Amino acid sequence: MYNNKFLNKLDHYQIPEFVDVYDTLNQFADDTKFYIDLVNELDPNKILDIGCGTGFLTSHLIDTKRGVFGLEPAKLMIDKARENFKDLNITWLEGFSSDYVDDYSGNMDLVIMTGHVSQVFIDNDTWLGVLNDVNRFLEKDGIFVFEMRNAFVKPWENWRGDVTVKKDPKHGEFEFSVETINFDEEKVVVEYQGKCKFLDSSNKTYTHDDVLKFRTLDELKDSLYKNGFKVLEVYGNWDKSKFDENSSPEIIIKAQKR
Repeated sequence: MYNNKFLNKLDHYQIPEFVDVYDTLNQFADDTKFYIDLVNELDPNKILDIGCGTGFLTSHLIDTKRGVFGLEPAKLMIDKARENFKDLNITWLEGFSSDYVDDYSGNMDLVIMTGHVSQVFIDNDTWLGVLNDVNRFLEKDGIFVFEMRNAFVKPWENWRGDVTVKKDPKHGEFEFSVETINFDEEKVVVEYQGKCKFLDSSNKTYTHDDVLKFRTLDELKDSLYKNGFKVLEVYGNWDKSKFDENSSPEIIIKAQKR
């Protein structure tokens, strides 16, 4: 899926305090409902959630007759998923897609990649490798759904370090902000810094520097086609509205294995 060098860049997934408040920052929202509705509509026998994080969405996808798998390379995140949902029938996989694709080749009806995970694959070779893994995970005519922020509306211009105050069950109140540090126009890559200051517990401040890659719809379609997919649907937001390059916040793609 990606390598240890990549994981070291996403350093906040190695900081226990960040992992603790992850679900407080990422609660049930329109994207959560979109994927739950998708699963209910498709009713797959087996689902793989690539980059499942702490397993919040994954936990909403279970059914008595359904196999649900969550794949996550960050140890602290997958450990939290196992702890939080130990009573649910979910198979948690720690590692990369390439670590498991041989074992689960052709097993999945549906693969999802949520939370803009698609944007952490900076170089094209890595991205194409992940798509190849996804194709191999899927059975014939299997479905792959993922999203990417739309670069044409320049969302990074709104990441100005504005502070949001949240309350976490474990750590109490904390401040969180995201600020764009650099935008590489040629590569369409954004460097940003996240900051978390705990107000009630340790009073410590943690920062992390991360990188996101933006790809156009045409680039995504081309990469999917090269890896054995055809695009079925493209939405511009979680309400399934039509994608408009000039205004849609998201590029949400539903593709099928050819």
